[in-house]
Amino acid sequence: SSHFGSCPAWLIKGTVAQWACPARGLSAEALVLPHMIDDQLLTARMSADAHHASTGRRSQKRNEMNHAAAEVASRSGRNNGQYGSRCGTGRKRRSSTQNPLARLESELRARIAERTLAAEEEACIETCKGELQAVVENLGPAWRLELFGSAANGFGTRDSDIDATCIEESSSTDGATGALSSANILKERLAPLIREHPQFFIVDEVLTASIPILKLRYKDSIDVDLSCRNADALQNTRLLRGYAYLDERVRDLGILVKLWARAAGVLGATTGCLSSYSFTLMAIYFMQVHPDVQLPYLPTGSFSDGAKGNGFDKVEGARCLWTCQLSLADLVTRLFAFYRFDFHWGQEVVSPRLGRRMWASDYVFENLRGRWTARLHIEDPYKLERNLNCVLGMDEEENLRMAFDAAWQMLQMGGAPPGLGPQPVGLFAEYQMMALEARLEAEAACLPGAVASGDGHADGAPGEDAAGAPDGDPDA
Repeated sequence: SSHFGSCPAWLIKGTVAQWACPARGLSAEALVLPHMIDDQLLTARMSADAHHASTGRRSQKRNEMNHAAAEVASRSGRNNGQYGSRCGTGRKRRSSTQNPLARLESELRARIAERTLAAEEEACIETCKGELQAVVENLGPAWRLELFGSAANGFGTRDSDIDATCIEESSSTDGATGALSSANILKERLAPLIREHPQFFIVDEVLTASIPILKLRYKDSIDVDLSCRNADALQNTRLLRGYAYLDERVRDLGILVKLWARAAGVLGATTGCLSSYSFTLMAIYFMQVHPDVQLPYLPTGSFSDGAKGNGFDKVEGARCLWTCQLSLADLVTRLFAFYRFDFHWGQEVVSPRLGRRMWASDYVFENLRGRWTARLHIEDPYKLERNLNCVLGMDEEENLRMAFDAAWQMLQMGGAPPGLGPQPVGLFAEYQMMALEARLEAEAACLPGAVASGDGHADGAPGEDAAGAPDGDPDA
């Protein structure tokens, strides 16, 4: 109770980004609490803190983890004033001459500059597209080539491959290809043409997948996944491109999240992890619902097939209305805090389509597969039955949560999450272990019946109290 007795309610229940309050004696443990603290959980945590203080177990465990982190930083040879120790009551900063947030901003901008396509690389992609378009036109005058994915949605980087699909105008279907499946068109019509092209090489033919593709290599430098009649992917690409063009911070945050996920080992559907598309949606959703950001949502219908215009009139309107003074470093810090503390894992749905926090049990998600399971839920903006957690394994989801925990811990130490800046070798793995210990300790401290992160909710939407908008009403 001594932790909270002199603290105002706004500080206890405020955003974790404003947690540091040494003058009031607020401990780090006091703010490592689940999101939207209610009175029952607050009482449970205060009682647990008092118990641990009497036994000394909490202090001992914290000191052990602090010493372990300091030893890792020291062994890496990069603890020369950059990464301090958390032992004791003080916390050393990496530099006494530069604001930590400004230093993080500089590191993030450097990473963006490193991964942004150079002019010659963009020109090479355009050349590849043009030559592949010429091949596709041999199918007939009604056929065209369209790019989708990272190469076309504005969130691409130097290591992004090219996703392309052959589209046939439905009103111009000819007898030569009309009766053929997508797999047959790729195998019987396109593959022979591509083999004759001197600049393309067929690496693999994946024709039995739900979306058949030819995996190509262009000039031994660019990987291309070529599909056929994959029109659904185009509207997703247009939607993400709209968000990328709305503000460069949206694009940059989406790129940084993917760089972090790759470096943390939590990216890749083939390994049981989320796809880069899912992480981009998570970044956009955070910006939409966070009270300090409030990015306007773009109506998905404006970017769907058959919509009037191309949807970018909505982008211009949102750009004129939205004002946000936060830097890229501010956004990165808040994103990791949001998914570490505030997001309701297992109950809340990441839904840029709606752009507001809602439960998986709400009627607007009645078609979402697996919504009753306590898993991370990410709704596809167009295929509303598709839950993008379908590729995510149970262990991989736990690793993802631990990665968010560890990234937040590194930010609190004045460092950058993996993939976003320089860091001592092995420090992230050490923080993953610290995050796991902290979570297990927090769960053990909660009294029976207490509402913990991702376990039960109030009557309102996520992030709202009981007086919030009615459950399931998207227009409230």
